[in-house]
Amino acid sequence: MVYYPAGPSADYDRDGRLDLFLINWFAGNHCRLMRNESPERNWLDVQIVGQTFNRMGIGSQDRVTRSGASDSPDALLGFTEINIGYGYASGQEAIAHFGLGDHNTVDLSVRLPNGTTIERHNVAANQRLVIEEEK
Repeated sequence: MVYYPAGPSADYDRDGRLDLFLINWFAGNHCRLMRNESPERNWLDVQIVGQTFNRMGIGSQDRVTRSGASDSPDALLGFTEINIGYGYASGQEAIAHFGLGDHNTVDLSVRLPNGTTIERHNVAANQRLVIEEEK
């Protein structure tokens, strides 16, 4: 029997699919990188660069909706708050990762910790989008 605490997840190979690193510190065993080989689908990574609150965008709330349908009740595709710690022996990049399925473009709304909202419309899928807070 082998014990693995919750491990960090990240897109190790930058293919848009989150991979998992399993940590093991027992003698005679080793850590494992579990590469996600699921079928490719559309995705979006959002990185926030803060100027007045924190450089990593921690605490930013990111909301992704279908392009042009932000007001529709069924438009929401994903919501997350950027965080880097999710439990014991774990951690993540300060990146919001969204699986978009068949959606090629989306609308993005980012609420920064200082209350400022930044919006982007018709954002193309399959990219890491870096949004910098304006001073």
